[in-house]
Order: sequence, then C-alpha cells, then structure tokens
Amino acid sequence: MKKIFTFLFVLSIFSNSFSQNNSLSPGTWMSSLKGDIKLCKLTIPGTHDTGATSGAFGAKCQTASISEQLESGIRFLDIRLEPKSDKLGICHGIVSMGTFFEEDVLIPCKQFLNDNPDETIIMSIKHENGDQSQYLSLLEAVLTDTENQIYLLKSLTPTTTLDQARGKIVCLHRNTPGWDYYGGAFNGFSDNTTFSNNINSRYGTPTSFSAQDYYSISSGLFASIDYSGKLSAITSLLTNAKNNSSDKWFFNFLSATALTSAAGPETIAKKIGPQVASWLSESGTGFYGVVIMDFANSTNTSGPALTDFLINCNINYSSQIINEIQDKEDDCMEVIVENNYIKIKGTDIIPEIYNLLGKRVYGQLSSGIYIVKTENRTYKIKI
Repeated sequence: MKKIFTFLFVLSIFSNSFSQNNSLSPGTWMSSLKGDIKLCKLTIPGTHDTGATSGAFGAKCQTASISEQLESGIRFLDIRLEPKSDKLGICHGIVSMGTFFEEDVLIPCKQFLNDNPDETIIMSIKHENGDQSQYLSLLEAVLTDTENQIYLLKSLTPTTTLDQARGKIVCLHRNTPGWDYYGGAFNGFSDNTTFSNNINSRYGTPTSFSAQDYYSISSGLFASIDYSGKLSAITSLLTNAKNNSSDKWFFNFLSATALTSAAGPETIAKKIGPQVASWLSESGTGFYGVVIMDFANSTNTSGPALTDFLINCNINYSSQIINEIQDKEDDCMEVIVENNYIKIKGTDIIPEIYNLLGKRVYGQLSSGIYIVKTENRTYKIKI
C-alpha cells in the first residue's frame, strides 16, 4: 500500500525520560515558538511564592532569585505583597522577605525582557499582609508609572496570542484594582480547593479559568498528611487541561504544607514533585496549563526536570523544524503505532524510519501526530 510518511526533525535532543537535555532552550524557549499560538494554550512552568527565598520553617518556598528562575525557564511568577516602608514588600503570610516589588521583582523582570524580547512573563499579584487599601494605592502608583507600564500587556482576552504578549508582563491580579489596570484580575479565587471562574479585563473580554490550590493537606495536630489527595487533585486538573479544547487557562499548584504535622513546603515538594514527574512521564507530552511549583530549582523536588518537561510540551508549536523527509512511493513499508510503540512492516526501510523501530511513543500531539525518541534525536512523526 502506498503511504506518505513525514518526519520532522526537531532541532535538538530530547531524552527518553525526564532530563535537562531540551529541545527548547530554557532561557529563551518562547522565542522558538510560533507567535500565533494563543497564550492560554501554552504549557507554562511557574513558581509558587516566587519571592519567598528566606524565612523560618514554612515560609521559604524557593532557593533561586527571580532572574535565576526566569533563566531556568520559569514564566509564571506568584508575587505576594504587603505595604512596607512606603513600598511593596515581598512576603509569605506574615513573614517579610526583606525584598521589594519595585527593586527585586520589576527590575529583574524588565531586564530579562530587554535581553529576551520574544519572551513573556505571567505574573500573579496578591495582597498577602497589611492594609489592603494602602497596598492598592502603592501598586497603582508603581504599575501606572510610564517606565513600568510600557512593559505591561494592556488587553487580555481568551484569544491573546504569544506575539501580542512578547516582551510584556501579563499581570493577573488576585485583588481587583480600583484603577484602569492592565492585564487581568481574577473574579474570585477560592481557598484550598479546585474551582473555576473568570479572569476579567478592563480592556478585554473575560477569560475562563480553572485552578487547583489544595494547599493545607493535614487536618490537625500530628494528623496524617494527605499526599494522595493532593496528588489526585493535581493529576485531575492536569487531565482536564489535556482534554480541554476551549480557550481556557489552567493554574495547577503543586505546592502545599502541613505545618501541624511538621511538614513544610520543602518536605511536601520532595514528596509530590517526583510523583508528578512520574505521572507526566507516563502520560506524555500535551497541554497542561500553568504548573506552579515550590523549590523549582532544586533537583530533590524534581523541579528542573519538571520545568524542562513542561517547556517541551510546547514543541508542537516550535518553529525550529529543520528537515523533512518524505517517502512517497515505497509500497513495502507501513508504520503503525501499537500499544504506544512504533512498529514497522516491510523490508525496504529507509534509515530514518528504521531508527524508530520499537521505539516508545513519547506523546501524541494531535490525531495522527506523535513524538518518538531515539537515543540522539526526537522525531515528530505523522502517520
């Protein structure tokens, strides 16, 4: 039978499992993507309590600075603020970090975008502590300053594309501002559960979203820790995202704490991170929304591996395809996918196809389009 087989060679190497050998470079991965993809359809690695890099037990959630996080591929930042000394201090709950939004968040973000104008940063901004009216007044002054405002995406809609957001910060406010804010504002953010709602915009149409933030996973003093419930909540939303076809955001927090059972964010991350990594490895690449981690730069939480995997879920939007081989006339050859493995029938097999014999299908991008990996290359194969 006659068939046309198209093999699209991806520019660099993918490993057979979780690895830091990327097809998309972490520091500039968005620059490799086609600009017409809708922003809400990207799989994006993020950090929970992005600026919480110090503090006593339960307060610290990250080890890397914002610049280091961005360079490692993180593109969603969760910024928690309090009014402090007539500025906006970074905090986690009542614990102040001794750093500030103006200097320690905006400056490195703007510098990163200056250096990498094809990237974008999604930034959730939340009032965490102190007087809320003072917080909103200080935030308005900072974000409406012309030197900062030029870096902000003005209009957020369900169809906002990556090209429209390149070089910009997409602000997502957890507390609705009283001014004509840029970006979006969550129309409510339910506590300690999975829920759906809208992101409103002063200059755009509402965008629907679903979020999972089951963060308190111990019910009392020295009670058992509900790791299985947390993992179930995470994988349920990952599955929902993968099966979703609408223009919808998904925000999935891997972070949690169980302080009453003597388990802080790092303890939880060391347990949950590897389990999520294993689940994703089995499930394969696809759309998973925004996946938000504690200790994202720590190997003992599988943070770097998770980040790399999530980045490469966007490989089907990559413009880095460099070669195409078509076998248009071979009657003796048939390539099939059976039980997640590539099988080849026939004897007249060109080397590029022979390399795929017996290889596991790493993920399905769409109907008939598969990701297959050999030791040295990743193939996007259309059957």
